[in-house]
Amino acid sequence: MMTNSPLVNFTLISPNSTNPRNRKISKITIHHMAGNLTVEQCGNVFQPKSRQASSNYGISTDGRVGLYVNEANRSWASSCPANDHMAVTIEVANDGGANWHVSDVALEKTIELCTDICKRNDIKKLNFTGDKTGNLTMHRYFAATACPGDYLASKFPYIADEVNRRLLSNELMVAGDIVQSLEKRGIITNPALWNIKCVSDINAYWLARKIANMTVNHKRHHELKTINDIVWELGFRGILTDSKLWLKILVADKDLYWLSFKACNLTQNK
Repeated sequence: MMTNSPLVNFTLISPNSTNPRNRKISKITIHHMAGNLTVEQCGNVFQPKSRQASSNYGISTDGRVGLYVNEANRSWASSCPANDHMAVTIEVANDGGANWHVSDVALEKTIELCTDICKRNDIKKLNFTGDKTGNLTMHRYFAATACPGDYLASKFPYIADEVNRRLLSNELMVAGDIVQSLEKRGIITNPALWNIKCVSDINAYWLARKIANMTVNHKRHHELKTINDIVWELGFRGILTDSKLWLKILVADKDLYWLSFKACNLTQNK
């Protein structure tokens, strides 16, 4: 039985689909929304039967994921039924920049979602060939369209390389797996809280994921407590990259301060 991604934040099933798909999932096709739509707005676009269009997933500029057609079913996305029967299709929001730009957060979530799709559907590797023969494809290969826009199209080699790296490394990506790993290591003690935070707060998810995948337990001799010291340490270790942002976050969020405190004092990088 085919499953849907646990990364989904919002669900609005479109009537525009073929149920079930007639081929095993073996491809991913990425589109753009041609606008800065939320996952709710994108879902509403696919609601009218008269539109005759849908996708399996959508990703908004802030990294939220919408589900519009269950993976077990074929979306009407690529102007090519044969492709859509084999492919999970993803619509990505554009944030208003040149060449149909997408945000870094949306691009990261696209990579994360593609990795999850590959893992659950036993796709061992994403192969981007620059045409429709690969298993990572874009809408323009099947129709006279600019979709997914020049910016996102330029990122396809990077998307494939990053997904394949994560498939080989068995990197923890799903919030529940990340939280479970950190709980087992004694870094967090309230998994219910962290499951909620990692789904609702991209900064919490990002920090937890970096700690889960980049560190092993190792107690420091001299405990770091101040926010400045903690942010410096995590930046030095490559877990954080924007020190100004994280100084503000740790002042405002006691839970993320605590997680950062534990990461500094109970772990070291692998």
